Amino acid sequence: MRDMFEKDLLILSHVLDDLVGILLSLGHNWFLLRTFLLQASSYLLSVLSWLAIRRKRKELTELFTFLKIKNSFSRPNIQNFVTLSICIIPFAFGILQVGNTILTEWHTLYTFDFKLNRHSIIIFSFIKSFLTSVIYPTWTNLVVQVYCLLCYKISKLLSDFTTEIDGCSPQEFTISKQANILQKESRSHQAILHVQSIFSVPSFLVCTAHFCTCITVLTALIVQQNTYAHFTALSAFCLYFFNSSGGLLACLWMAGGPPKNANKFKEAFGRKLQEKKLRVDKTKEVFCVDDLNGLSHYTLSGALCDDNLCCSPELECREVNLIIKFKTCQEPSSKPTDDGISTVPDSTYNQPEESTFNPEPSDTPEPEISEAPEETTPP
Repeated sequence: MRDMFEKDLLILSHVLDDLVGILLSLGHNWFLLRTFLLQASSYLLSVLSWLAIRRKRKELTELFTFLKIKNSFSRPNIQNFVTLSICIIPFAFGILQVGNTILTEWHTLYTFDFKLNRHSIIIFSFIKSFLTSVIYPTWTNLVVQVYCLLCYKISKLLSDFTTEIDGCSPQEFTISKQANILQKESRSHQAILHVQSIFSVPSFLVCTAHFCTCITVLTALIVQQNTYAHFTALSAFCLYFFNSSGGLLACLWMAGGPPKNANKFKEAFGRKLQEKKLRVDKTKEVFCVDDLNGLSHYTLSGALCDDNLCCSPELECREVNLIIKFKTCQEPSSKPTDDGISTVPDSTYNQPEESTFNPEPSDTPEPEISEAPEETTPP
Protein backbone atom coordinates (compact mmCIF):
# COMPACT_ATOMS: atom_id res chain seq x y z
CA MET A 1 0.00 0.00 0.00
CA ARG A 2 2.85 2.34 0.83
CA ASP A 3 4.60 1.51 -2.44
CA MET A 4 1.44 2.37 -4.43
CA PHE A 5 1.12 5.68 -2.60
CA GLU A 6 4.75 6.53 -3.32
CA LYS A 7 4.27 5.62 -6.99
CA ASP A 8 1.15 7.85 -7.28
CA LEU A 9 2.99 10.66 -5.56
CA LEU A 10 5.89 10.29 -7.96
CA ILE A 11 3.60 10.40 -11.00
CA LEU A 12 1.76 13.42 -9.62
CA SER A 13 5.00 15.25 -8.92
CA HIS A 14 6.22 14.45 -12.44
CA VAL A 15 3.01 15.82 -13.98
CA LEU A 16 3.18 18.96 -11.85
CA ASP A 17 6.80 19.39 -12.81
CA ASP A 18 5.90 19.19 -16.50
CA LEU A 19 3.05 21.66 -16.02
CA VAL A 20 5.37 24.11 -14.29
CA GLY A 21 7.86 23.58 -17.11
CA ILE A 22 5.18 24.44 -19.67
CA LEU A 23 4.29 27.63 -17.82
CA LEU A 24 7.95 28.57 -17.50
CA SER A 25 8.55 27.92 -21.20
CA LEU A 26 5.58 30.10 -22.03
CA GLY A 27 6.82 32.69 -19.58
CA HIS A 28 9.44 33.77 -22.08
CA ASN A 29 6.55 34.91 -24.27
CA TRP A 30 4.06 36.87 -22.18
CA PHE A 31 1.49 36.87 -24.96
CA LEU A 32 1.38 33.07 -25.12
CA LEU A 33 1.24 32.83 -21.34
CA ARG A 34 -1.71 35.20 -21.01
CA THR A 35 -3.49 33.57 -23.94
CA PHE A 36 -2.98 30.13 -22.41
CA LEU A 37 -4.30 31.18 -19.00
CA LEU A 38 -7.32 32.98 -20.46
CA GLN A 39 -8.18 30.07 -22.72
CA ALA A 40 -7.72 27.58 -19.86
CA SER A 41 -10.21 29.56 -17.79
CA SER A 42 -12.86 28.83 -20.45
CA TYR A 43 -12.44 25.08 -19.94
CA LEU A 44 -12.53 25.50 -16.17
CA LEU A 45 -15.76 27.51 -16.34
CA SER A 46 -17.27 24.90 -18.65
CA VAL A 47 -16.52 22.15 -16.12
CA LEU A 48 -18.04 24.23 -13.33
CA SER A 49 -21.20 24.76 -15.40
CA TRP A 50 -21.47 20.99 -15.84
CA LEU A 51 -21.26 20.52 -12.07
CA ALA A 52 -23.93 23.19 -11.52
CA ILE A 53 -26.28 21.55 -14.04
CA ARG A 54 -25.68 18.15 -12.47
CA ARG A 55 -26.82 19.46 -9.08
CA LYS A 56 -30.13 20.56 -10.64
CA ARG A 57 -30.72 17.55 -12.88
CA LYS A 58 -33.91 16.50 -11.04
CA GLU A 59 -35.53 19.92 -11.42
CA LEU A 60 -34.46 20.04 -15.06
CA THR A 61 -36.16 16.71 -15.73
CA GLU A 62 -39.36 17.93 -14.07
CA LEU A 63 -39.28 21.13 -16.12
CA PHE A 64 -38.91 19.21 -19.38
CA THR A 65 -41.78 16.95 -18.36
CA PHE A 66 -43.99 19.95 -17.57
CA LEU A 67 -43.35 21.63 -20.92
CA LYS A 68 -43.81 18.37 -22.81
CA ILE A 69 -47.20 17.81 -21.16
CA LYS A 70 -48.27 21.28 -22.25
CA ASN A 71 -47.40 20.43 -25.89
CA SER A 72 -45.12 23.46 -26.18
CA PHE A 73 -42.31 21.77 -28.10
CA SER A 74 -42.32 22.44 -31.83
CA ARG A 75 -40.03 22.45 -34.84
CA PRO A 76 -38.13 19.26 -33.97
CA ASN A 77 -36.28 19.30 -37.31
CA ILE A 78 -34.59 22.62 -36.57
CA GLN A 79 -33.69 21.49 -33.06
CA ASN A 80 -32.19 18.25 -34.37
CA PHE A 81 -30.18 20.17 -36.97
CA VAL A 82 -28.77 22.54 -34.33
CA THR A 83 -27.90 19.62 -32.04
CA LEU A 84 -26.18 17.77 -34.88
CA SER A 85 -24.19 20.88 -35.79
CA ILE A 86 -23.03 21.24 -32.19
CA CYS A 87 -21.94 17.60 -32.06
CA ILE A 88 -19.88 18.00 -35.26
CA ILE A 89 -17.78 20.81 -33.77
CA PRO A 90 -15.25 18.50 -31.98
CA PHE A 91 -14.51 16.69 -35.25
CA ALA A 92 -13.98 20.02 -37.02
CA PHE A 93 -11.51 21.24 -34.41
CA GLY A 94 -9.71 17.87 -34.46
CA ILE A 95 -9.29 18.01 -38.24
CA LEU A 96 -8.03 21.58 -38.10
CA GLN A 97 -5.53 20.64 -35.38
CA VAL A 98 -4.24 17.71 -37.46
CA GLY A 99 -3.88 19.98 -40.48
CA ASN A 100 -2.01 22.55 -38.44
CA THR A 101 0.30 19.83 -37.05
CA ILE A 102 1.09 18.46 -40.52
CA LEU A 103 1.61 21.78 -42.27
CA THR A 104 3.46 23.72 -39.57
CA GLU A 105 5.07 20.84 -37.63
CA TRP A 106 3.99 22.59 -34.42
CA HIS A 107 1.69 20.98 -31.88
CA THR A 108 0.60 21.37 -28.26
CA LEU A 109 1.00 17.69 -27.40
CA TYR A 110 3.29 17.14 -24.42
CA THR A 111 4.48 13.51 -24.32
CA PHE A 112 6.35 13.71 -20.99
CA ASP A 113 9.71 12.59 -22.42
CA PHE A 114 8.18 9.75 -24.45
CA LYS A 115 9.44 9.46 -28.01
CA LEU A 116 6.62 9.30 -30.55
CA ASN A 117 6.76 9.07 -34.31
CA ARG A 118 4.94 11.44 -36.64
CA HIS A 119 1.82 9.29 -37.08
CA SER A 120 1.40 8.83 -33.35
CA ILE A 121 1.70 12.57 -32.79
CA ILE A 122 -1.03 13.19 -35.39
CA ILE A 123 -3.36 10.62 -33.83
CA PHE A 124 -2.87 11.84 -30.28
CA SER A 125 -3.20 15.48 -31.40
CA PHE A 126 -6.60 14.66 -32.92
CA ILE A 127 -7.72 12.83 -29.78
CA LYS A 128 -6.59 15.67 -27.53
CA SER A 129 -8.26 18.33 -29.65
CA PHE A 130 -11.45 16.25 -29.83
CA LEU A 131 -11.67 15.78 -26.06
CA THR A 132 -10.91 19.40 -25.24
CA SER A 133 -13.51 20.52 -27.78
CA VAL A 134 -16.09 18.31 -26.09
CA ILE A 135 -15.48 20.18 -22.83
CA TYR A 136 -15.48 23.54 -24.59
CA PRO A 137 -17.28 24.68 -26.72
CA THR A 138 -19.53 21.64 -27.26
CA TRP A 139 -20.84 21.38 -23.70
CA THR A 140 -21.39 25.13 -23.38
CA ASN A 141 -23.25 25.14 -26.70
CA LEU A 142 -25.57 22.42 -25.44
CA VAL A 143 -26.25 24.41 -22.27
CA VAL A 144 -27.00 27.53 -24.32
CA GLN A 145 -29.28 25.53 -26.62
CA VAL A 146 -31.34 24.13 -23.73
CA TYR A 147 -31.50 27.54 -22.03
CA CYS A 148 -32.62 29.28 -25.23
CA LEU A 149 -35.13 26.52 -25.95
CA LEU A 150 -36.78 26.85 -22.55
CA CYS A 151 -36.90 30.65 -22.79
CA TYR A 152 -38.43 30.38 -26.26
CA LYS A 153 -41.11 27.94 -25.12
CA ILE A 154 -42.14 30.11 -22.18
CA SER A 155 -42.25 33.14 -24.49
CA LYS A 156 -44.40 31.13 -26.89
CA LEU A 157 -46.82 30.24 -24.09
CA LEU A 158 -47.21 33.90 -23.09
CA SER A 159 -47.68 34.84 -26.74
CA ASP A 160 -50.43 32.24 -27.08
CA PHE A 161 -52.18 33.66 -24.01
CA THR A 162 -52.03 37.14 -25.52
CA THR A 163 -53.48 35.86 -28.80
CA GLU A 164 -56.27 34.11 -26.90
CA ILE A 165 -57.14 37.33 -25.07
CA ASP A 166 -57.11 39.43 -28.26
CA GLY A 167 -59.39 36.94 -30.03
CA CYS A 168 -61.98 37.04 -27.24
CA SER A 169 -64.83 39.55 -27.34
CA PRO A 170 -65.69 41.60 -24.22
CA GLN A 171 -68.95 39.64 -23.77
CA GLU A 172 -67.06 36.33 -23.84
CA PHE A 173 -64.39 37.58 -21.43
CA THR A 174 -66.26 36.20 -18.42
CA ILE A 175 -65.00 35.42 -14.94
CA SER A 176 -64.35 31.78 -15.79
CA LYS A 177 -62.40 32.86 -18.88
CA GLN A 178 -60.30 35.29 -16.85
CA ALA A 179 -59.60 32.69 -14.16
CA ASN A 180 -58.62 30.10 -16.77
CA ILE A 181 -56.13 32.45 -18.42
CA LEU A 182 -54.66 33.56 -15.10
CA GLN A 183 -54.22 29.95 -13.98
CA LYS A 184 -52.33 29.19 -17.19
CA GLU A 185 -50.16 32.26 -16.66
CA SER A 186 -49.44 31.12 -13.10
CA ARG A 187 -48.11 27.80 -14.43
CA SER A 188 -45.86 29.55 -16.92
CA HIS A 189 -44.62 31.74 -14.07
CA GLN A 190 -43.74 28.60 -12.14
CA ALA A 191 -41.80 27.36 -15.19
CA ILE A 192 -39.77 30.59 -15.42
CA LEU A 193 -38.94 30.30 -11.71
CA HIS A 194 -37.59 26.81 -12.34
CA VAL A 195 -35.52 28.10 -15.27
CA GLN A 196 -34.04 30.82 -13.10
CA SER A 197 -33.29 28.36 -10.31
CA ILE A 198 -31.58 25.86 -12.65
CA PHE A 199 -29.69 28.17 -15.01
CA SER A 200 -28.79 31.12 -12.79
CA VAL A 201 -25.24 29.84 -12.14
CA PRO A 202 -24.63 27.87 -15.40
CA SER A 203 -25.73 30.78 -17.61
CA PHE A 204 -23.32 33.12 -15.82
CA LEU A 205 -20.44 30.64 -16.16
CA VAL A 206 -21.19 29.96 -19.83
CA CYS A 207 -21.41 33.66 -20.71
CA THR A 208 -18.13 34.29 -18.90
CA ALA A 209 -16.43 31.41 -20.74
CA HIS A 210 -17.66 32.73 -24.09
CA PHE A 211 -16.46 36.22 -23.22
CA CYS A 212 -12.98 34.94 -22.28
CA THR A 213 -12.74 33.04 -25.57
CA CYS A 214 -13.79 36.08 -27.58
CA ILE A 215 -11.10 38.18 -25.90
CA THR A 216 -8.51 35.44 -26.49
CA VAL A 217 -9.32 35.11 -30.18
CA LEU A 218 -9.40 38.85 -30.81
CA THR A 219 -6.03 39.24 -29.07
CA ALA A 220 -4.54 36.38 -31.07
CA LEU A 221 -5.80 37.84 -34.35
CA ILE A 222 -4.62 41.37 -33.58
CA VAL A 223 -1.17 40.38 -32.32
CA GLN A 224 0.32 38.23 -35.07
CA GLN A 225 2.38 35.22 -34.05
CA ASN A 226 4.34 32.77 -36.18
CA THR A 227 2.50 29.78 -34.74
CA TYR A 228 -0.87 31.26 -35.76
CA ALA A 229 0.15 32.41 -39.24
CA HIS A 230 -1.17 29.36 -41.12
CA PHE A 231 -4.72 29.32 -42.45
CA THR A 232 -5.65 26.19 -40.42
CA ALA A 233 -4.92 27.98 -37.15
CA LEU A 234 -6.72 31.10 -38.37
CA SER A 235 -9.72 28.95 -39.35
CA ALA A 236 -9.78 27.41 -35.88
CA PHE A 237 -9.63 30.83 -34.24
CA CYS A 238 -12.42 32.15 -36.48
CA LEU A 239 -14.55 29.12 -35.63
CA TYR A 240 -13.91 29.72 -31.94
CA PHE A 241 -14.86 33.39 -32.29
CA PHE A 242 -18.11 32.83 -34.20
CA ASN A 243 -19.08 30.02 -31.86
CA SER A 244 -18.43 32.04 -28.69
CA SER A 245 -19.93 35.30 -29.90
CA GLY A 246 -22.97 33.50 -31.32
CA GLY A 247 -23.56 31.60 -28.09
CA LEU A 248 -23.19 34.75 -25.99
CA LEU A 249 -25.60 36.76 -28.15
CA ALA A 250 -28.13 33.92 -28.32
CA CYS A 251 -28.11 33.52 -24.55
CA LEU A 252 -28.67 37.23 -23.91
CA TRP A 253 -31.22 37.63 -26.72
CA MET A 254 -33.45 34.69 -25.76
CA ALA A 255 -33.38 35.70 -22.07
CA GLY A 256 -35.14 38.94 -23.06
CA GLY A 257 -38.07 37.14 -24.71
CA PRO A 258 -40.19 36.27 -21.64
CA PRO A 259 -40.18 39.82 -20.16
CA LYS A 260 -41.28 41.32 -23.49
CA ASN A 261 -44.14 38.85 -23.98
CA ALA A 262 -45.15 39.22 -20.32
CA ASN A 263 -45.61 42.96 -20.85
CA LYS A 264 -47.72 42.27 -23.94
CA PHE A 265 -49.84 39.82 -21.96
CA LYS A 266 -50.36 42.36 -19.18
CA GLU A 267 -51.34 45.09 -21.66
CA ALA A 268 -53.75 42.79 -23.54
CA PHE A 269 -55.44 41.61 -20.32
CA GLY A 270 -55.82 45.16 -18.98
CA ARG A 271 -57.11 46.43 -22.32
CA LYS A 272 -59.73 43.69 -22.47
CA LEU A 273 -60.86 44.48 -18.91
CA GLN A 274 -61.27 48.16 -19.82
CA GLU A 275 -63.31 47.26 -22.91
CA LYS A 276 -65.58 45.05 -20.83
CA LYS A 277 -66.03 47.75 -18.18
CA LEU A 278 -67.03 50.29 -20.85
CA ARG A 279 -69.62 48.01 -22.45
CA VAL A 280 -71.39 46.70 -19.34
CA ASP A 281 -72.90 48.24 -16.24
CA LYS A 282 -70.15 48.75 -13.66
CA THR A 283 -72.47 48.29 -10.71
CA LYS A 284 -73.63 44.85 -11.73
CA GLU A 285 -70.46 43.36 -13.21
CA VAL A 286 -67.97 41.37 -11.16
CA PHE A 287 -64.35 40.89 -12.34
CA CYS A 288 -61.89 38.25 -11.25
CA VAL A 289 -59.11 40.86 -10.95
CA ASP A 290 -59.06 44.61 -11.40
CA ASP A 291 -55.55 44.89 -12.85
CA LEU A 292 -52.30 42.96 -13.28
CA ASN A 293 -49.95 45.33 -11.49
CA GLY A 294 -48.68 42.47 -9.33
CA LEU A 295 -47.81 40.29 -12.32
CA SER A 296 -44.20 39.19 -12.53
CA HIS A 297 -42.04 40.80 -15.22
CA TYR A 298 -40.42 37.42 -16.03
CA THR A 299 -36.98 38.99 -15.82
CA LEU A 300 -34.18 36.43 -15.51
CA SER A 301 -32.05 38.34 -13.04
CA GLY A 302 -29.68 35.45 -12.31
CA ALA A 303 -30.38 35.56 -8.57
CA LEU A 304 -29.91 32.27 -6.75
CA CYS A 305 -33.18 30.53 -5.89
CA ASP A 306 -32.28 27.51 -3.80
CA ASP A 307 -35.64 27.26 -2.00
CA ASN A 308 -38.39 24.92 -3.09
CA LEU A 309 -40.24 26.72 -5.85
CA CYS A 310 -43.44 24.82 -5.26
CA CYS A 311 -43.65 26.51 -1.83
CA SER A 312 -42.57 29.93 -3.01
CA PRO A 313 -44.47 32.60 -1.02
CA GLU A 314 -45.07 34.79 -4.06
CA LEU A 315 -46.38 31.96 -6.22
CA GLU A 316 -48.44 30.41 -3.42
CA CYS A 317 -50.03 33.76 -2.58
CA ARG A 318 -50.98 34.38 -6.21
CA GLU A 319 -52.54 30.94 -6.61
CA VAL A 320 -54.52 31.17 -3.34
CA ASN A 321 -55.87 34.64 -4.19
CA LEU A 322 -56.82 33.45 -7.64
CA ILE A 323 -58.72 30.44 -6.30
CA ILE A 324 -60.54 32.52 -3.68
CA LYS A 325 -61.57 35.16 -6.20
CA PHE A 326 -62.70 32.52 -8.66
CA LYS A 327 -64.81 30.71 -6.05
CA THR A 328 -66.44 33.90 -4.77
CA CYS A 329 -67.19 35.15 -8.28
CA GLN A 330 -68.63 31.98 -9.86
CA GLU A 331 -71.57 32.47 -12.23
CA PRO A 332 -74.60 30.58 -10.90
CA SER A 333 -76.86 30.60 -13.96
CA SER A 334 -74.41 30.52 -16.79
CA LYS A 335 -75.70 29.46 -20.17
CA PRO A 336 -73.39 28.03 -22.81
CA THR A 337 -73.35 29.76 -26.14
CA ASP A 338 -72.71 28.34 -29.56
CA ASP A 339 -68.96 28.80 -29.12
CA GLY A 340 -68.93 26.75 -25.90
CA ILE A 341 -68.15 29.77 -23.70
CA SER A 342 -70.55 30.46 -20.82
CA THR A 343 -72.10 33.91 -20.69
CA VAL A 344 -73.84 35.27 -17.61
CA PRO A 345 -76.47 38.02 -17.54
CA ASP A 346 -75.50 40.98 -15.45
CA SER A 347 -78.58 40.76 -13.19
CA THR A 348 -77.54 37.44 -11.68
CA TYR A 349 -74.25 38.60 -10.23
CA ASN A 350 -75.81 40.19 -7.15
CA GLN A 351 -77.19 36.92 -5.76
CA PRO A 352 -74.78 34.05 -6.41
CA GLU A 353 -75.64 32.20 -3.19
CA GLU A 354 -79.46 32.37 -3.31
CA SER A 355 -79.78 31.13 -6.88
CA THR A 356 -77.93 27.94 -6.10
CA PHE A 357 -79.90 27.00 -3.00
CA ASN A 358 -83.44 28.13 -3.96
CA PRO A 359 -84.21 25.33 -6.46
CA GLU A 360 -83.47 22.53 -3.96
CA PRO A 361 -85.64 23.41 -0.87
CA SER A 362 -88.80 24.35 -2.79
CA ASP A 363 -91.29 23.44 -0.03
CA THR A 364 -89.58 24.78 3.08
CA PRO A 365 -90.02 28.54 2.57
CA GLU A 366 -93.86 28.31 2.37
CA PRO A 367 -94.57 27.29 6.02
CA GLU A 368 -92.14 29.93 7.25
CA ILE A 369 -94.07 32.63 5.41
CA SER A 370 -97.41 31.30 6.66
CA GLU A 371 -96.29 31.17 10.29
CA ALA A 372 -95.04 34.74 10.35
CA PRO A 373 -98.47 36.43 10.14
CA GLU A 374 -100.00 34.02 12.75
CA GLU A 375 -97.46 35.13 15.37
CA THR A 376 -98.09 38.80 14.71
CA THR A 377 -101.96 38.69 14.79
CA PRO A 378 -102.68 38.15 18.58
CA PRO A 379 -101.32 41.50 19.78
